[in-house]
Amino acid sequence: MSNPLLQPDMASTQSLPPPGLVEKVSLERYVPPRKPSLVGLSRAELADAIAAIGVPAAQRKMRVQQLWQWLYVRGARHFDEMTSVSKELRAQLDAHYTLARPEVVAEQTSVDGTRKWLLRLPDGHAGGQPHEVECVYIPEPDRGTLCLSSQIGCTLTCTFCHTGTQRLVRNLTPGEIVGQIMVARDCLGARDHGTRCIRNRRRPRGRRLHREAAGRSADEVRDPRAPAASGAHHPRTNHW
Repeated sequence: MSNPLLQPDMASTQSLPPPGLVEKVSLERYVPPRKPSLVGLSRAELADAIAAIGVPAAQRKMRVQQLWQWLYVRGARHFDEMTSVSKELRAQLDAHYTLARPEVVAEQTSVDGTRKWLLRLPDGHAGGQPHEVECVYIPEPDRGTLCLSSQIGCTLTCTFCHTGTQRLVRNLTPGEIVGQIMVARDCLGARDHGTRCIRNRRRPRGRRLHREAAGRSADEVRDPRAPAASGAHHPRTNHW
């Protein structure tokens, strides 16, 4: 069975730009690592992933629920942490997959509580220096807004926007986008304290939310059991 995580670059799924705007061509394509990360996968994709390593069909629903809880609710960083999963399955998962997510390279905190992280992405390119993106948390009285990167560079050439002058390297994958939310939640302590740190905004300012990867990630985090959500509120995310 082919590995369901080795997916083509999402750039091929882009929609057409509105009249008067010219989109740039991606300089790179996403190159899946030998051991893909499970971070960012939906329940259906998790089921495909464990099916690919031989988990019987009768066990998949239960195993997916276990993985979902460990990944997105408890925020496990290693398979060994998943104590409710059998040792045999943990070993199989570790042999074929990872739980890689972006790494915090630098953090800045403003006097108003706004926090910005420079994140280094897991392997996803053919060679050279790892790619880095930014993620910003803006606090509000009852919650906050998390601004996520959805691309390396920018697709458009808007003259009013500085990032519009930058080259487009490639679009981020759903896992790279969801991984930013998981990192932010850990840094904010939201996992331990139930903080409702993210609210959902489908129509971002600046770059358009027009790609399948960003759309899939938005759908993922609006699930009440997903990494960004807690309590009765759905998350708000801005995509850059």
